[in-house]
Amino acid sequence: MFISTRHYNQFTYRHIILASMNKTKKVLNLKKLEFLYFDTIKKPSLKYYFFLIKLILFGQIFSKDRANINYENIEIGRFALAQTFKNFETYLSKIRFYFIFIKNLHYAGKLIYSAKEYEKIYKINAIYIDHCGYINGVLYSFYSLKKKIIFTNNYPSNLYGVNFRKNKNLIFRKYEESLKLKKNSKKKINLNLTNKFAKKMFTKKNFIPWMNFTSYKKSKNIDFNLYDYIIYAHSFTDGQLWYGFDGFENTFQWLNFTLDKLEQMNKKVIVKAHPNFYRKNFGIQDVWDKNIFSALEKKYSKSKNIYILNKPVFNNEILKKIDKRTILISHHGTVVLEASYFGFKTICSYSTFFNKNFKLSNVWKNKEEYEKLLNQNFNDLSYSNLNDVLYLIHKIFLDERSYSGSKFWSNIIKKASGIKSFREWHKRIEIFSNTKNAEKRLRLLHQLIGNKDKQIINEISKSIIVN
Repeated sequence: MFISTRHYNQFTYRHIILASMNKTKKVLNLKKLEFLYFDTIKKPSLKYYFFLIKLILFGQIFSKDRANINYENIEIGRFALAQTFKNFETYLSKIRFYFIFIKNLHYAGKLIYSAKEYEKIYKINAIYIDHCGYINGVLYSFYSLKKKIIFTNNYPSNLYGVNFRKNKNLIFRKYEESLKLKKNSKKKINLNLTNKFAKKMFTKKNFIPWMNFTSYKKSKNIDFNLYDYIIYAHSFTDGQLWYGFDGFENTFQWLNFTLDKLEQMNKKVIVKAHPNFYRKNFGIQDVWDKNIFSALEKKYSKSKNIYILNKPVFNNEILKKIDKRTILISHHGTVVLEASYFGFKTICSYSTFFNKNFKLSNVWKNKEEYEKLLNQNFNDLSYSNLNDVLYLIHKIFLDERSYSGSKFWSNIIKKASGIKSFREWHKRIEIFSNTKNAEKRLRLLHQLIGNKDKQIINEISKSIIVN
């Protein structure tokens, strides 16, 4: 039995799921595999309700360690929190935050006990789980314990599988460890080619397709040489805790903590808004993020040392103007690659898109380590290893399985469908997603891919790596 948190009557998920099923049959040498849509069919047990009551009465849901709440060795705290911070309202009211957080912890229980029920009824070989960084991560944690094959996908990885029947893969029980990019000593990359690509990517506006949605503006009346640090803001409602817990539950906490510490140290700081705050096609999420950022701007408006750069400025323009002793800080962004490539010292979290084997940035694992890094002198911080920087640039942008690569699942669909641009792809997805009628969706799908359905599924299946 193959179980999935998405149904294959949905556009992109159809090919992802059926390709994952094909891969499962090949890995396990199965002739037949039945599909089952995962639904919450069971309420939590009394044991779980007592567990929740205990969390509330003993104050653990109010503690700084709530991200580490586990139930029967299943991670529920960090995934419930990630789901909670998707909601803009949780930033406006503590009461609203706790209500939604408890609600998500309750839903985590429904996921666990529904999964237990499915285990009783069916022989489950593998599962596809979408958006593992949010509440569905509870299922990732559950089925990794049950030693199933789990398929999932999220930035920066392609569609991939982890076979938890193999003991060597137990390291991947932490979702972020399966997601992070790894160094492969056997894989040689063309450093000259990657170097040429990096120069173009970092110096030419809108070189990367998904950056075409951003309209950049000039930075005026700013003496960049005066500043000791540049901090890069992240989305506050998207992808919190996806790469693990480092002492900060969300990037709003992290940004406030950073600014408070640097202000106490009398350091001059620029905070650069994320370009997505100003995208008009990203929906309500961008509006929420911008509103949260505006609140932060208001908080530090009277500070003489903190300058909030609240417009989309092309980063290379800034890097050309700042002093080489300026330290650049990002929580988990690829801007660390850009800054390192141009010879700047950087600080970032361990909870990011690459694993510990890369000598990239000055990394913290908890608040204490982060505070120490902020207190360190420039000379005590390390530069990045340029070869590691280039390796990661290659993996993210040039590898055949990267977002731009020929073996990335959506690019396989695009090529077969004759879709050439990033904009057209998003337009097609939006039309398909907004179509509620199942028959009409199927008709649209056939119009898009014609008779290439099987071809697409087979090609995606071949591209899936199962660890």
